[in-house]
Amino acid sequence: MPQGFAARTCQAGVLRKDQPRIVARGGRLEHWLNGVRVLAAEVGSPDWERAIAASKFAGAAGFASGVGHIGLQDHGDEVWFRDLRVRDLSAPPGRAVELFDGATLAGWRELGDAVGAVEDGTILGEVGGGAQSFLATEAEYGDFILEVDIQPEQRGNSGLQVRSGIGPRGGRMFGYQIEVDSSPRAWSGGLYEEARRGWLDDLSDNEPARAAFRFGEWNRYRVECAGPWIRTWVNGVPAADYLDPARVAGHFGLQVHSGTDTRVRWRGFALRD
Repeated sequence: MPQGFAARTCQAGVLRKDQPRIVARGGRLEHWLNGVRVLAAEVGSPDWERAIAASKFAGAAGFASGVGHIGLQDHGDEVWFRDLRVRDLSAPPGRAVELFDGATLAGWRELGDAVGAVEDGTILGEVGGGAQSFLATEAEYGDFILEVDIQPEQRGNSGLQVRSGIGPRGGRMFGYQIEVDSSPRAWSGGLYEEARRGWLDDLSDNEPARAAFRFGEWNRYRVECAGPWIRTWVNGVPAADYLDPARVAGHFGLQVHSGTDTRVRWRGFALRD
């Protein structure tokens, strides 16, 4: 997976220098050019299969098998390459940080009247007096990869706050929220900005992500924040994908939505800071 390299090309007598970046993560392929994503594709998707069938690679055995060589192509024109770098995504950067010790709520603070407890190695959150409530980390984090299992036991809405602030005098949280939506709308994994702008990246145009979440079961969430880039996955399916520079650091928070019908569990926290 080429993470980044510089290429210099000569077109119609004009010398151009470009900075491409290619990301291959499972079946997801992306091409970035000078900081702008210009292409995204999912290997094996219906669109992918139609494109292959109409191309010169139709019938080519082993095409896009998931493993292969990296090649540099000139295509008849002059081109120079330098600064080639590869990052193995099976060995993520950063350091591992323990968010939950499995026995206590050390390192977390309660905001609101919901009940937060440790039960059978999980964090359980359920409504108390019915106010909007959160269990927030004491520490703040900026760029990170976070994975966590989430299981809703009632149909009430909840969510996972990332890069979020805490209001004055220990008030409610505000900032980015990764949705846990047990309603028929099914926007779990979408990106919402709590107490600010509202929906930033819902899943109205992402049917595979809407189908990925399973009510009453454990769902594996993955959140990656790098600079202004926020991406989410639910049970391995890409969900939100958004660029926003408003907040680049803040607290994590486990939300128990206001009302009377929210009971949700979290476990299996894995954070690389």
